[in-house]
Amino acid sequence: MTTRVRASATSAASTPAPASCRPAANDGVTVRVDAARGDFPGAPRTRNWTIRLLDVPATGRVRMTVGGRPRGVADSEYDVETRTRTISTGPVRTTAQVRVSLLR
Repeated sequence: MTTRVRASATSAASTPAPASCRPAANDGVTVRVDAARGDFPGAPRTRNWTIRLLDVPATGRVRMTVGGRPRGVADSEYDVETRTRTISTGPVRTTAQVRVSLLR
């Protein structure tokens, strides 16, 4: 059974990120936030991403990689009423791709 999931990734210092959300092989979901492209004076070196997975079950493990390396998430909360999992990455380098997966 495949669940249709909507996701968003935001940072306090930016508009929504170029993020993609795809079903995972284990019937979970993976959100990818690509590394920053380009540069400008005063560009931040790190960002704190907040990822919201909508209409997901309460069960499931959260896994995150930054630049392909495993890393723990800063926080993960679940809202039973809205069936929303909110995941905070903590500070991550803007030059690294971030992948957050909800595994079932």
